[in-house]
Amino acid sequence: MNRLLLVAIIIIGWSCIGYGQNINTLEYFFDTDPGYGNGKKISITAATDINQSLLINSSGLSEGMHTLYYRLQNDLGSWSFTGSHSFLIIHGEKQITQIEYFFDTDPGIGKGNIMNVSFNTTSEYNIPIDIEDIQSGLHVLFVRVQDSLGMWSFLQRNTILITEEKENSLKKLEYFFDNDPGFGEGKSIDIMPSDKDIDSSFAIELDSVLAGDHLLQIRVVDGNGSWSLTNNKNISFCGDPIYFNLIQNGIDNLSATFTLLSDKEGLHQWYKNGEPIEEARENEYPVTDGGVYYAIVTNEDSCIIALSDTVVLTSSYDYLADHGQDISIYPNPILNNLYIKVKSGLNYSYVIKLLSLDGKAIYETEVKKTKMIQDFDISHLRKGIYLLKVVGRDINITRKVRKE
Repeated sequence: MNRLLLVAIIIIGWSCIGYGQNINTLEYFFDTDPGYGNGKKISITAATDINQSLLINSSGLSEGMHTLYYRLQNDLGSWSFTGSHSFLIIHGEKQITQIEYFFDTDPGIGKGNIMNVSFNTTSEYNIPIDIEDIQSGLHVLFVRVQDSLGMWSFLQRNTILITEEKENSLKKLEYFFDNDPGFGEGKSIDIMPSDKDIDSSFAIELDSVLAGDHLLQIRVVDGNGSWSLTNNKNISFCGDPIYFNLIQNGIDNLSATFTLLSDKEGLHQWYKNGEPIEEARENEYPVTDGGVYYAIVTNEDSCIIALSDTVVLTSSYDYLADHGQDISIYPNPILNNLYIKVKSGLNYSYVIKLLSLDGKAIYETEVKKTKMIQDFDISHLRKGIYLLKVVGRDINITRKVRKE
């Protein structure tokens, strides 16, 4: 196959030829000078200046780098200086045979990290880079390739950041209210290590939190000491209620009217045996049958702001409600553990319920008849008043207990 090399030659007024002489001959050769007049000649239009593009036949040249030399002769036989032009000849598509890479400083061609490969010059190729011995921080990665002719490419460079491998498992949770005390300075809770989201329940201490609106903020930290974003939620806490007496206005057998002596404005609600009485939302309530009665007052945030004492009325049906001394509840007030003791004569199982003052169940369990003493750990509960219900075949007791 014939190969043609396009060369642009611009020659203006060579002083060696002489001013005013016409240039009439061009001679060229490749790589080795055969001597003046012994190269391949190309006829050109005689002129003192030449600005011309010429096609040079490069057939027969091997693959690789070559140098084209050319010179001109005028009509007096004088020769110009010899010009040159280097070029690369490639037969067919070349293969990339080596990839070399290094960081920051060039060790010299062929002295970096070498990988032997085989793919053509138009292919995309992913290469693994060993960074085990590279210190953390910013570095410049250099890459160059060599083809099957032994020719090296220009350097390609990329700035990269190398960091230490991190332990991403979430290890600990911390929370705080309102003002951020700083990372690691909140209330800390150990959690089960997790690489993903946390779905867990945990107790939050409220003893030092004042009543009112607050911002609860929570964040987690992984094993490497990296903190998550801080999540927050607006919440409200109720203060301790003010206690008031119930005044009995009159009683006739099992009928009586009680008045709650409270000056707190809000929603009144009367309870019987720990359950709210429908439509009993006034300051006074007429009692018509036996049971344990009390009243509360809540504000617009559903916080209990006033709480009455407890009145117990008995009837022939409710005679077993107290059951004499068959059931004992102690201590009251409670610090950590609440105990319920029954006499051996109680030959049936019963259910124990712990309720908030508005009747919401906090804890419930069934006690077998063979168990004489049942204890409950309520150390995690907030200080305040709770209702304890003991319900069985012949028993229905409701008592208020105080958590200190």
